[in-house]
Amino acid sequence: MTLTLDFFGLNLGNPIVRSKFGGMYDSFFAGLVKHGCQVIYSDQIPANNADILIVPMGGGQEYSSLWAMHRFAGPVVLYVPPANEWFDRQLLTRCRPKILFAYGTDASTLSPSLYSQIGISYFYFPFGSDPQVMKPLDIPRQYDVVFVGSLEHAPRRILFFESLMKQIGSRNLLCVGTGWQKYGIPNQLVTWGSLLNVIYNLGKVCVNVHTDTQILGQEKQLDLNNRVFDLAMAGCCQVCDNPDAVRFCFDDDEIVATNDPKEWAKRVIHLVDDSQSAERLRQKVFLRAHRDHMWSHRAKEFLGYILTRLPRWQPVSAAILQPSLGMLLTEVKRQTKRMIDWRA
Repeated sequence: MTLTLDFFGLNLGNPIVRSKFGGMYDSFFAGLVKHGCQVIYSDQIPANNADILIVPMGGGQEYSSLWAMHRFAGPVVLYVPPANEWFDRQLLTRCRPKILFAYGTDASTLSPSLYSQIGISYFYFPFGSDPQVMKPLDIPRQYDVVFVGSLEHAPRRILFFESLMKQIGSRNLLCVGTGWQKYGIPNQLVTWGSLLNVIYNLGKVCVNVHTDTQILGQEKQLDLNNRVFDLAMAGCCQVCDNPDAVRFCFDDDEIVATNDPKEWAKRVIHLVDDSQSAERLRQKVFLRAHRDHMWSHRAKEFLGYILTRLPRWQPVSAAILQPSLGMLLTEVKRQTKRMIDWRA
């Protein structure tokens, strides 16, 4: 059975979105094709020849997604943010007859609980990585510590890096990203791909710190950034925060993780100085990433969710999804803003 999947409204025409996430979507789509699917990407009007429509919700995207669902006759899959950030009970209940399931990166108990209350299955769907892009390289590890990421949307990173700077001594640090100007680091944005993999491979230890909202706890919100999986696939020694979320995907002998900035910095320095321990971590996390966390693994899981639910789906009237005037006006404002400023 060949299914045609239409991924609607991912905003990949936005240069910043494309640079951060385009390559990962390409890898995920390639995995779906490998497992026998056809993949379409649509931005304005959903494809009439698709079997399944996948739409994003939250962040204002729900309005254009609702319009796409109204125009699409078949079943719909929702890509949703953590329920702590967005959960519109009224809108979701209205959509429920068309929904196969919802999926997202939140590993907390809140998202599945709230979606279950309205009769929609929620699946935890973490990021993955691509071994054709992220992989070990036979190059010198020229930096003791490497970090790639911004500061603007994750101010808690300051706590970790200030602790690190107090302990780093004469060891060297490469930091690539935006928002670090006060530390003398110019703004730099690296597109996801082979150059980013090279930068990761330059570090004896690669560090990772999540945003404030990603670490709110098992009962509220827990999710991992894609950096966790890319560093693992590249065979890097990683010291991370967010241990509760990390342990959903990796063991403590694969990725070192703590939420204590001082302990985090201490672990970083220890692994910089203990090359044998760092190498053991690299080897174990690399094997785990290849076993469980390729985008092709995620594609197989995603297709499995569809195939187990599709036989039970029944066509419904599109009239139930007719957007209200208020929703349409909100979407007009959002689209106008995007035309004026493509970064919106």
